[in-house]
Amino acid sequence: MDDLNPTLLSREDQEKEERVKLLVPLARDVVLVVTKTIKATRLYLPNNPIYKRFREELKDKLDAFFEHEELLSFMVKRFELTFLDQVVYQNPDKEDNFALMFFKDGVREFCFQRGINSVELDAFIDILKFDQQARELDDDLVTLLWEKDFERISYTIAEESTDEEAAEEDEMLSFKDEPEAIRVLDELRERASREARTAADQLAESAAAADAGIGQAVLEIGTEESAGSGGGKMHFLGAASGGVDYEIMRGTFHPPDDLSLLTELTDIFYEILITERDPESFELVTASLTRALEIFVGRGDMALATILVMKMQELVVHPDLEQWRTKIDEVLAKAASPVLVRKVGEFIDQGGQEAVEAAGSYLSQLDARALPTTVSLLETVENRKARKALCDIIMMQSGGRGKLLVPFLSHKMWFVARNIVMIMGKLADQDTILALGQAMRNPDPRVRREVVSALYTLKGKRVEEFLSDAVSDEDRQVRVLAGRLLGELAPDKAFERLIRVFIGPNFGELELEEMRDVSEQLGKAGGEKAIPSLAAVFRKKGLFASGKREKMRIAAAYGLAAAGGEQAREMLESETGSKNDLLRRACVEGLRTIKLRGGR
Repeated sequence: MDDLNPTLLSREDQEKEERVKLLVPLARDVVLVVTKTIKATRLYLPNNPIYKRFREELKDKLDAFFEHEELLSFMVKRFELTFLDQVVYQNPDKEDNFALMFFKDGVREFCFQRGINSVELDAFIDILKFDQQARELDDDLVTLLWEKDFERISYTIAEESTDEEAAEEDEMLSFKDEPEAIRVLDELRERASREARTAADQLAESAAAADAGIGQAVLEIGTEESAGSGGGKMHFLGAASGGVDYEIMRGTFHPPDDLSLLTELTDIFYEILITERDPESFELVTASLTRALEIFVGRGDMALATILVMKMQELVVHPDLEQWRTKIDEVLAKAASPVLVRKVGEFIDQGGQEAVEAAGSYLSQLDARALPTTVSLLETVENRKARKALCDIIMMQSGGRGKLLVPFLSHKMWFVARNIVMIMGKLADQDTILALGQAMRNPDPRVRREVVSALYTLKGKRVEEFLSDAVSDEDRQVRVLAGRLLGELAPDKAFERLIRVFIGPNFGELELEEMRDVSEQLGKAGGEKAIPSLAAVFRKKGLFASGKREKMRIAAAYGLAAAGGEQAREMLESETGSKNDLLRRACVEGLRTIKLRGGR
């Protein structure tokens, strides 16, 4: 029996046509109300009756659809959405396109599930409203969706863009005319560069004037006179007439108003560090650089602060400065201190994209000493792109050693703990498997779901044991995810674990969606080994139909399709005429699945 019965195919095609006629208009209504509601958020306050009516109408439209189906799934294309291969939304306008919101950030499908409530719908609309308002800031829609952690809204992300998609996206997001803000920024940078060159010229002229006897520029460090008067002093004297005189006690640094001039002075300090051999003088210069670092960060000049840290990192490993390494490292320790890192965190949270990038460049240069404070920034930083940047920075500060992040797994705030787990999954440090496994005790299921994903990236026998235990987690999404990932890592172990769930006394009490997931995972992991158990449930009709038994038969049908083989095909064909719509549909879809796989 190589092909499906022609009568069966005809019935299936007819059923599909009826579904299209019934459901596509309902799906189109949902999209229409979503777009109207998004526009309403820009026109009316949340307490406006019109705004409220749109949100209530959206819930009504979804409820109308869910009277017939459990899942409403939209496929995303560049400028349109489709449902059951039918276009339900299309808009060629790039500036106000509902589909393009999702497409440009890699979302290729999004789904609503039966049981979705008004709270989740409101949050979903708020995300799309935010994306509309901040699209020029290039906010990541996927990050916004991930942060909400919806229970009844899911989405699928494209693994990688095709060349054609990448080219079109570049065209969509490129500027035909250079934005005014970018032009102004370039002018400011050019002006700063000119001022720096002017400051350098002034220094050179000052030095020449000193040589000619017109004035003097003296850098006096640790002289006998200053030592006798209570410690080292630094003097910067300009021309003899009206010169500026800064006299500062050791360990302090009072800068001139011109920061470009301060940069030139700092470069001079670096030269002094390389050539200085007197301990007291060396200590004075490093103390002055520490103070300069505080000034840079205090003024929000992240570029200068970053350059200073980078240069000190070069000096700390300089072969000629080994005896001064401890003193140089004190500057780096100050750079990673809580007070400075928190100050940088304020710039990240309050500034725009440029501030995030500038502050991130500084934090990325710091070592593991900055980790505790950087992690604490996740507690208060609300800007979503800033939180994402912080996670990348924490990865760099850890130097690839996920074990350094273990102490933060027990963070009191669930979203910080989840961020840490996500970072550890990306680092894939084998030394963290045990700690991640213990994090499965976290009371928040959102953290545990992230732990399951992180463990999967590490693989290994110990990981398989943790995933096997997670199949019995109290949270449905954790159970389903653990079963699927365990099946990919260790099919035999997954089969042994899932069969106990399938034949257990509580299987019939699960929701149909989870029963289907378990059955499909069982069939996929066990293949022909799973068919006897699946068949026993599938064939169990009884004299009186019961809701629980019928749900179990429907789930078993999906499991048989996943297992495949001739025996599974025959059983599915035997119920293609069932009066139960869901069972009949499961059998028809299962037969098609087996056929597409080549009859396995």
